[in-house]
Amino acid sequence: MYQAYEIAIKEHMLHVKKDHYPLSKVSQVEVKTMTWKNHLVRMLTLGLNNCSEM
Repeated sequence: MYQAYEIAIKEHMLHVKKDHYPLSKVSQVEVKTMTWKNHLVRMLTLGLNNCSEM
């Protein structure tokens, strides 16, 4: 997951952190605003996954 300040579109290029992609090559993008529920579910899933591997 990336923060909004880590993503930019400049001069027909998509910039994500230090990576650059031409917009002509980008075919699909999904943007989702994470809520506290999303974070909670993610933490619980990761925690349960780690516990089951022990």
